[in-house]
Amino acid sequence: MLTPQFATFRRFVLTGSIAAVTATGAWYGAGLKMKQDINQEKQKAAIATPLDQITELETYRANLMQKKIMLDKKIQELEVKKRKEERRKIKELKRLEKEKAEQAGKGE
Repeated sequence: MLTPQFATFRRFVLTGSIAAVTATGAWYGAGLKMKQDINQEKQKAAIATPLDQITELETYRANLMQKKIMLDKKIQELEVKKRKEERRKIKELKRLEKEKAEQAGKGE
């Protein structure tokens, strides 16, 4: 008969082994898939005509320009938000200075 401690140890070893085999298989399979995709891309590039290459590059450029426009818009929004925050802080400081001046005037 197996002792409870040995059974627990055996269960942990089997669980760990199965997890390791599964992870290794997934990693190896992903590597094979990446190599296959790279080879397919190389074959496409080798047989592509110059016109196809130009079209593909123009599409890629258009996508990049869209991303640039989106990023520029986000930058502008952040700058506007920052300016509003700075104006709000300046107004708050002026208000506090005015209150201090009024209190100093009352205290005299």
